[in-house]
Amino acid sequence: MSVAHHSSADVSILTDLFQPYRMGSLTLANRLVMAPLTRSRALLGDVPGPLSVTCYAQCASAGLIISEASQISPQGKGYIQTPGIYSAEQVAGWKRVTDAVHARCGKIVIQLWHVGRISHPDLQEGGDQHGYTDYPFLDTAA
Repeated sequence: MSVAHHSSADVSILTDLFQPYRMGSLTLANRLVMAPLTRSRALLGDVPGPLSVTCYAQCASAGLIISEASQISPQGKGYIQTPGIYSAEQVAGWKRVTDAVHARCGKIVIQLWHVGRISHPDLQEGGDQHGYTDYPFLDTAA
């Protein structure tokens, strides 16, 4: 049976990971950052719901949470059940999320998102194909 030997540098790195860290104007509880993960749990109207509140609150011990991508307009939607940040209801949903994270002394920032031309017409009001077919990638006439 072998025993792992750790240098003082290894121990220092692990110790630093759990120490408070100043990042710009934010003081984080530690250096752990939760990367954004699309959860596809938004309610009708692309509103973050109770499941989102619970999920983010459970992760509040990370030094910083970067939220899942949130579309900035209806045209920016790329996937079903993803939250937005452009309507009053969506802002209220995110407020419930941030309140729950802050109640556990966590820090959270939002990842803003617009998927551009990849948005499928089925995700657009009235099946608008504004970016889907109007501008072909290849000019076949050339």
